[in-house]
Amino acid sequence: MAPIAAARTAGRQHFDDEHETYRESFRTHLERTVLGASEAWDEAGRIPDAVIRAAAEHGFVGVGVPEDMGGLGVDDVRYPAIIVEEAMHALVPAFALVLIAHDDIPTRALRAGTPDSRRAAWLERVVTAELRATSALHSRIRAASSGDGLVLDGIARMVVGGIDAGLLILLVTTDEGPRIVALERDASGLSVTPSAPPLGLRAAGFADVTLDDVHVQADGILIDADVEELLTVERLLLAAAAAAGARAALGLTIDYVRDRRAFGAPIGSFQNTRQALGRVAAELDGAESVVDGCLGDHRHGRVTAGRAAAAKLLATSVHGRAVDAGVQFHGGYGYMVEYAIAPAFIDARFLSLHGGSDQELAEAVAANLGLG
Repeated sequence: MAPIAAARTAGRQHFDDEHETYRESFRTHLERTVLGASEAWDEAGRIPDAVIRAAAEHGFVGVGVPEDMGGLGVDDVRYPAIIVEEAMHALVPAFALVLIAHDDIPTRALRAGTPDSRRAAWLERVVTAELRATSALHSRIRAASSGDGLVLDGIARMVVGGIDAGLLILLVTTDEGPRIVALERDASGLSVTPSAPPLGLRAAGFADVTLDDVHVQADGILIDADVEELLTVERLLLAAAAAAGARAALGLTIDYVRDRRAFGAPIGSFQNTRQALGRVAAELDGAESVVDGCLGDHRHGRVTAGRAAAAKLLATSVHGRAVDAGVQFHGGYGYMVEYAIAPAFIDARFLSLHGGSDQELAEAVAANLGLG
């Protein structure tokens, strides 16, 4: 069983007592129901439905969904951020990504505007995890008009949680611009196949979703869903995940260099070690401050897609440096998957691409500079 790294809560001015109580509750939930099971999930290539349902039963799914649809009615991105932070601290990143894909993006898209009876039914089933959902906001799916609906063609690759999803929330491209659509898995022309075996995050249930002349009726087009807002929330949660992953990797490395000895002294006492890890810690403090500021400002409508992109770019960059340093200071052990730093190193690479690569994020930031 992997130990849970202590969350960085001291001095986090954008989180209050209610958030920290929620954090403690979820941490306890992880200890009781998740830790120790992740190896079996990796072997199976998915997280069981019962695990997601248990999270839902304990109030960790659908926080922002209105109470009359089964949620808690608290539209505050800090709560799902706590979920992903604690999952990353607990070294179960696949759980963090699957929960983001199942809950935060789909429920936000479905509850936009005034949900009709079909969307309300979907929401209620997603909140209880009776219906597994997922989202894909970065695929090249083309949509052509057909009456009052759309016809979709394209492929969404490496969709997190796609292998178990009964409902898919997709961003598609139309002549009028991007749109969000909701599709049930059994839609005619839609096929879901396991993605090629990934190097890491094997429990994330990756799937390739192929759409071949898939017809979406008007009630499946979520016209009230704000594409920019969905991208912003996704980037913020992935930024929170990356910063927490960096904090966990730094903690693993500090513990190791304190215990590992060379030339009669802990390698953590060597100047090179202290300076290298000190730089990572300083950069991480800065990235966490940016991410926290965005999480706190989001409820006031002060976070643009560009600002969220900057937060993710900073967080994934320092995440990469943290795991790089961790592997280096673990020496040969850093290349052995039995040591937690090795899978952390592998998984960090996916986070740097998921939800927008560094290049895409830099372009989004540059747009705020009036360039191009």
